[in-house]
Amino acid sequence: MNGQRSRPLFPWINLMATEPFYVLHIAAFSSYFAARATNSPDLSHCLLQREIQAILAFSVLAVVKMVKEETWEACIADTLLYAKGFLFALALVINHHVAICYLVSFLVIFVLTQQPPYDGVGDSSQLTPLQLESVLTEGSTSRFWLVEFRSSCSPACIRTSRIVPDLSTVYSNKSISFGIVDLGHFPNVAEKIGIQLGQLPTYILFDNAVEVARFPEFYSEAKASIPTITKNILCRHFDLDRRLIEYNDPALRRACSDVVTEADKLINGFDMSLSLKTNNNEAEMVECEVLWAVLSEAVKEKVKPKPGLAIDEALENHVAFYKQFKTIRINPKLSLASAMRDIAKKSSQSRNPNKGFCGSKIARTMSCGPWV
Repeated sequence: MNGQRSRPLFPWINLMATEPFYVLHIAAFSSYFAARATNSPDLSHCLLQREIQAILAFSVLAVVKMVKEETWEACIADTLLYAKGFLFALALVINHHVAICYLVSFLVIFVLTQQPPYDGVGDSSQLTPLQLESVLTEGSTSRFWLVEFRSSCSPACIRTSRIVPDLSTVYSNKSISFGIVDLGHFPNVAEKIGIQLGQLPTYILFDNAVEVARFPEFYSEAKASIPTITKNILCRHFDLDRRLIEYNDPALRRACSDVVTEADKLINGFDMSLSLKTNNNEAEMVECEVLWAVLSEAVKEKVKPKPGLAIDEALENHVAFYKQFKTIRINPKLSLASAMRDIAKKSSQSRNPNKGFCGSKIARTMSCGPWV
């Protein structure tokens, strides 16, 4: 299943001698010397200058690609593209018919051949969909599986075909394993996994047969939204460094677990204290609102009998009532109830003026002297 096999001593020489993609490109580039021989002597000097310019420009672009690209497959694909462009430009200097012949030959190579992907697997496993389902459901291998879903017919997958084998040689252990599934042979499986063939390559991390992370995420069909795939991006997205450190250092793994536990305790304690504080603040706010309502009603009752009462006098009445309200400190609830009772009594008297008038008349009658 791992697909390990003996590799030749010089793999690049073997590829260039056996792969039609490289053989036909070498034949096309070698034919330039024969085409150059047909050039007229009058254009030899001009052609030489153009060749020097093309070689210098191509060398600069090739060096930039070698530094920028992470995989040899991507570097070779771009370098060959630049080489074909410069060759076509030089053929235009020689003869238009030669340039058309090169253009046709490049189209034939594109149609009939394909750049071979990286044939190494590192410590990863070449899997079929049935084998992948088996290793995920049985659970007898690793807890985590990082699986690359690719298609051998996709240029984007060919450019990144070296990434997973390289990552597997560094991060593969008993906790995490790496797998490769070629969906080009199983297109019906792509829909079950939620992958469109235009989204390849796609990387999914499984934890005990459950998908926990995916790269790239679900995106639209617009090409501009397809992210660049590199080793560093995959390492950060799936936390491969952290998983490797935790596996290699059990003490660190326990320390991380303890830190997480303590952090959860602190967070829960903070939430509880914040909740209690919030409840206390709410209770104090409610009590203050009730007290303010009581004092406001008291001031209103003192101001009603005297419409011309000034603001300063109303404030003094307010303070006087507040001092009177604070006299009873043994039982604040009783004090609050007494104040509410007084306010209710005064409000009732103000709503019944006739009753108040009769009461005052009876009081005056009782205060008179005896009848003669």
